[in-house]
Amino acid sequence: MKGLVRSKGFSLFIAAMAAMPPLSIDLILPALVLMAGALGASPARVGLAISLFLLGFASSQLVLGPLSDRVGRRPVLLGSCLLFAAAGLGCALAGSLPVLLALRLAQGVAAGGCNVVIFAVVRDLFEGDEVRRKLATANALLGLAPMAAPALGALLLGAFGWRGMFAALGGGGLLLLAACALLLEESIGGRRRRVGAGQLARGYLEVLAARPVLGCTLVAGLSFGMLQAHVIGSSVLFMSFLHLSPRAYALVFSVIASGQILGALASGQFARLGYDHVRTLLAGILLGLTGSLVFLALGMAGRLSVATAAPALFLVTTALGLITPTAAHGVLAPMARMAGTASAVLGCIRMSGGALASALVSLTTHGTPAGMAGVMLVCSGGALAVWMLFLKPSGAREADPGVSLEA
Repeated sequence: MKGLVRSKGFSLFIAAMAAMPPLSIDLILPALVLMAGALGASPARVGLAISLFLLGFASSQLVLGPLSDRVGRRPVLLGSCLLFAAAGLGCALAGSLPVLLALRLAQGVAAGGCNVVIFAVVRDLFEGDEVRRKLATANALLGLAPMAAPALGALLLGAFGWRGMFAALGGGGLLLLAACALLLEESIGGRRRRVGAGQLARGYLEVLAARPVLGCTLVAGLSFGMLQAHVIGSSVLFMSFLHLSPRAYALVFSVIASGQILGALASGQFARLGYDHVRTLLAGILLGLTGSLVFLALGMAGRLSVATAAPALFLVTTALGLITPTAAHGVLAPMARMAGTASAVLGCIRMSGGALASALVSLTTHGTPAGMAGVMLVCSGGALAVWMLFLKPSGAREADPGVSLEA
């Protein structure tokens, strides 16, 4: 297995696991209206298929991460892949909205399990900055998901209908299940922890009590909220406000999303050059804040167009690509003996930040991008405030948290 985990194929495997959430959301967006007609419900009610997926994704990590610390990574990962595949195929056959929504909740639970465990596997297998470099490579590959999802969704919708989109998600889950079963060995070794309810609560408190870890977790949640504000608001901005066609919108969205790849590659390069994660996080936060401020200023000046908005939003997606693997390193590196619990906290707060931001944009959007701009600015400004309060070095340069917290 040593040769496998050092390969680029392993980074692709990590990225494929982490791509479950964005593909499961972005892929079905073009089909919501058709699904509503087929299932005899309003588009707003069918939109709960996304909300319940996010709910399952966020909450399941708090249970499945610690469970993987106890029983091992492999059984939890195999079970999650199996559930994801079964739920996807079930959605393709669903005859009513309640059945579809229940299966989407289950699919979110499964995607959460895959996400939290695969990050814990990386922490099991690698040490120090190598964790950060591996996560950065995986996130660069993961950046392809939001770029490809709109076009792939439109292609599947045209060829197979909305049920074919869910069948494709189920088939992808089966492929990942086969890859796990054939290629992935148990990574936790002799570090299994028997965790009861009380120990579980104490584990979460231990993760959150470490100020640098809490800071990185909050930055990850706020930065993902900044991105989700863009994702939810971009259709209103480009299609309703700037009057792009769906095809042109998909193209612009893909170009903007490519910033995540650039940011992830930059994160890996900063690690190779010896920049610590605290300074790299600050660079990402300032980049996201700059993009948010420029976007807001353009809107207030009445200068929003495709040519002006796209570069500002490209800064936002690049910032997320820079922040995501760096923040994950800052959370996981100090928590080697309870990486599953730490990964669960990170995943839950990150996804909750995205869910809250998307809900705020939905509530404040009235045909203009004002709500999107405001939420992006609040999230990016909040991330900078968290960095100042929890991560800013004081006095002499701080030791690497992976050393200082392991004692």
